[in-house]
Amino acid sequence: MVQGAPRTTAELFAGRRCMLVSVPGAFTTICDAVHLPGFVDKAHEFKQRGLDPVFVAVNDSAVMEAWGEVHGAGGKVELVGDGNGELTRALGLLVDMSVKGMGSRGKRAAMIVDDLVVTWLVIDTLCEFRSTRVESVLEDLYAVCLLYTSDAADEEDSVDLGGRRIIKKKKSRHRTP
Repeated sequence: MVQGAPRTTAELFAGRRCMLVSVPGAFTTICDAVHLPGFVDKAHEFKQRGLDPVFVAVNDSAVMEAWGEVHGAGGKVELVGDGNGELTRALGLLVDMSVKGMGSRGKRAAMIVDDLVVTWLVIDTLCEFRSTRVESVLEDLYAVCLLYTSDAADEEDSVDLGGRRIIKKKKSRHRTP
């Protein structure tokens, strides 16, 4: 859980591999009923793959801490409050949801952040909850693991998962801010 002084992206992600999940907000309908509980239940599967599950939402740290307590996330999923939306904006995921009375929020997204480098990313459209479901993410990770452990690890490769194409390219050096 994140409490106290704000942390930089380097403090959050340097030297570690994370499954970073962006959600519109703590205690919102889908996030609260399905999204976070699914990742809490399957946290061990991410950790077995060397990924620390981390959720980020445009909420303050006290709200994120309370949300984590309700779902028993402690020791399973780290919750990061992005109160000003700075990280979410820098990732290109900030969206204006004022029409729903929610102000600026994060799009639903899941990504692997490997030592500050985003190496895999999926983003749901605003009206869907498909690619970032825990089951979809784990299915995609299985495919990505197959790609990264193949003999052609330095060449571009891809796999189609029921309309979702997963592409593995040579490692990019695009960094999170």
